[in-house]
Amino acid sequence: MSSTRLQRALQTQGHDVHVASKPAGESFDLVLINLGSRSLHGVDLISQCRALFPGIAVKGFCGHLEIEIRRSAKAAGIDKILTNDQAFSGELT
Repeated sequence: MSSTRLQRALQTQGHDVHVASKPAGESFDLVLINLGSRSLHGVDLISQCRALFPGIAVKGFCGHLEIEIRRSAKAAGIDKILTNDQAFSGELT
């Protein structure tokens, strides 16, 4: 799932979305990580986001069959893992 498609879908639902390829020092209410991205190494971003954004919810999305990624994300301390379908439909809670 492309970040651009996800960004448009969430914006259509009224969310203010900023797409970044690495954590930045900006202020957010939620960090949503593409855990399935091969180029972003999504699981590694969890600890980086925790350090940069203390107290912010860190959620991720990936395919429901990506079991090892899901396990690694849970071990890294992610707050919630969504399927690609849930993320695309805006089910962020």
